Amino acid sequence: MTSASLDLTGFGYRYLVAHSDIDDSGVMHFSRYPALVETALLRGLQTAGWGLAELRAHGCQLIVAQLQVSYRSPARLLDELDVRVWPEHVGGAQFRVGGLISAAEERLVELTMVLGVLDPGTERPTRLPAALRGLLTGLRPAADLEGV
Repeated sequence: MTSASLDLTGFGYRYLVAHSDIDDSGVMHFSRYPALVETALLRGLQTAGWGLAELRAHGCQLIVAQLQVSYRSPARLLDELDVRVWPEHVGGAQFRVGGLISAAEERLVELTMVLGVLDPGTERPTRLPAALRGLLTGLRPAADLEGV
């Protein structure tokens, strides 16, 4: 694994499928894909100065409120995966991201994740800080990722 990157096309990183990722059939277990996209998002936010500690300091915590996954083709042991995530919609107290996991130019998994923003003390919805809203709103998918 390498460190997260931050650019105007969202967040991403490369991931090498390990033995611990695969199931008895030799393919990556279905539950690993959403975790990789969540990791891309959290690493990207950290790189941009909005890690979990900074979110908490601003009275926010993130929760996954909804997840939709489309599995196209499986990853296998030692495949090098490109994991990308980008905002699709930014609301007041939640935002939706799109994610794509590919290997060797082949789309393996596409997903949509809705994240809610809660106040850690009350566990009630709270607004995204304006600076974070600005960051997320400014990120757009690359032309080759649109429509995913």
